[in-house]
Amino acid sequence: MKNELGHIFPYSLVAYLLSRFSPTSKEHASLFHQNPRSTVWLYMAALGGVLGSCSSPASPAREGRQAGGNDIKPSRAEYLIEVMGPPELYLSADDMRCPGVDEDIGARSDISDIPINAFRRKDGTVIVFSGNQNNYYLVGKSVDSARRLNCDQLIHPVNDPEPSRYNARRWMFGAYGKDYNLIIGFVHNEYHGDDFSPGACQRSSQANFECWYASTTLVTSTDGGFTFKAPKSPDNVLASLPWQFEFGQRRAGLFSPKVVGNPKDGMVYVMVTYVDQNEKRPIGQCLLRGSGKQLTDWRGWDGSGFNLAMGSPYAQRNSNRQCASVLNFSVRSLKYVSSINQFIAIGNHGERILYSFSPDLIHWSQRQTLRGIDEDENTGGKEMYVSSQNSKRVGGGIPSKTYFSIIDSESKSMNFDTVDGNPYLYYIQRHDHGVKRDVFRVPIRISR
Repeated sequence: MKNELGHIFPYSLVAYLLSRFSPTSKEHASLFHQNPRSTVWLYMAALGGVLGSCSSPASPAREGRQAGGNDIKPSRAEYLIEVMGPPELYLSADDMRCPGVDEDIGARSDISDIPINAFRRKDGTVIVFSGNQNNYYLVGKSVDSARRLNCDQLIHPVNDPEPSRYNARRWMFGAYGKDYNLIIGFVHNEYHGDDFSPGACQRSSQANFECWYASTTLVTSTDGGFTFKAPKSPDNVLASLPWQFEFGQRRAGLFSPKVVGNPKDGMVYVMVTYVDQNEKRPIGQCLLRGSGKQLTDWRGWDGSGFNLAMGSPYAQRNSNRQCASVLNFSVRSLKYVSSINQFIAIGNHGERILYSFSPDLIHWSQRQTLRGIDEDENTGGKEMYVSSQNSKRVGGGIPSKTYFSIIDSESKSMNFDTVDGNPYLYYIQRHDHGVKRDVFRVPIRISR
């Protein structure tokens, strides 16, 4: 009897699940009782598909999904971000008055179009990255006092028509240096094929955005962070798709770099967002590691180690190997929290502001939804929201917010990649249909 029950139990379990989830449950259950062993194998594949379709995109089992084939299960979230005060205006759109440099490449005149970040120059002054393709910035004695004092640019607008040079539209997102002898700037680079061959790139939607080919490139400074220049290709390419640009391809790329130093191993890590509408691959975050002392030793996480060269496919053999995603939402900011010995990533998925913690940048806690800033009354005041320009909520009078990032003005790091004291959460709020953009911030606390 014991052996019989040992065989019957798993089949009974399958029958129960089929009766619960199958669209023809009565017929399947009847067939099962007539011939249980054969029926189980006939419906096992179908059952897997049904159960898979029942999973939510935000279910914990999928939080740590590795695009490279490995599954890293998220750990239980042990820490929280708490909003400690009301929003305050950090930078008004009225204070951003620099002219457009080259309207032919679509550069907006002077608006914030990146997550806010900061860096301390050799002379002690602080620059705050807050620009767009013109790469204007704020400067001051501290993050708190930094303002737009002039219309100098970190790097000048360019738009090279040759995709293999990776020198197209450029947004400088931040900088990192272990010392002031070599400071590496991290650039979000977009090649728009329709800038050069409009007839070959008929855009079907903003999501598909045909001929949009993005990458992450590097610039360097050897004068303490006052001037930056791009190395010649291919040394300027940090992370690119493993295939070359072709007209007609849909939106794809490795972009939006977030950089942090790891005090545990002395290495520098860069997280880049991965999108590929050609393969319908879900948005994810790939991770690269390097010494921070040179441009050519960066390697990407492939699911088992940092083994993947992710440079220009025009200069190296195309292996078609994909980087493995460590997080599955649009991360905008990446920091190290000294007091808890954890890394924190914050960004959004849809209209939810999400964050997650990690001890090693690979294994991340279950993502959590941030609450506490202009909570939406439509959700009963229980859930934070983030809205894009195209959001339905914008038409209802709710301000459009985007580009959430964390900065601690008391950070001891010249790169402001650590949270050491009393951090703020910064974000950009659009108005006048996105033509004007204010920068707000709220004080936050990270706690158990």
